[in-house]
Amino acid sequence: TAKLLISTALAKRYDIEQVDVESALLHTTMPEQQQPVFAYPCDEILARHPDKIKGEDILEIKGGWYGLPEAPRLWNDTVVAFLRREGFSQSVVDRGLFYHETKDLYVNLYVDDALLMGPAESRE
Repeated sequence: TAKLLISTALAKRYDIEQVDVESALLHTTMPEQQQPVFAYPCDEILARHPDKIKGEDILEIKGGWYGLPEAPRLWNDTVVAFLRREGFSQSVVDRGLFYHETKDLYVNLYVDDALLMGPAESRE
C-alpha cells in the first residue's frame, strides 16, 4: 500500500509526509467496560513522582501502557476514531488505509507510523 501511495503521490505531484507518533500507546484510555488493570510503579514513575508514589503502591492503569496486551488495539481504536471524526473513510481491503474524499488526502497507518499524502493546499 505504501509503495502504491508513493507512486500515486509522485504522479499527481502531491506532498508526502511521514509521521511517527511518539509514545503512541500512552495516548489512549481504557474503555469503561474493561476490567481494571493494576500494577506496581516502574522506576521511571517513581523517579518522576518521589513525593507522591512509593514502590509498594499499586496503581490503576487508565490507558494504554507498553507491555499491556490490549495497548496496540486501544491505540488503533483511538486513531481510527479520530480519522473518522475528521471525515476519513477506512479501506475495506487495507484497514490501515484512510481516504478523505473532499480533500483528496490519504493516510496509511502502520502501528504508530503514518504516511500522509495529498495536495499541499488540502493538508492544513
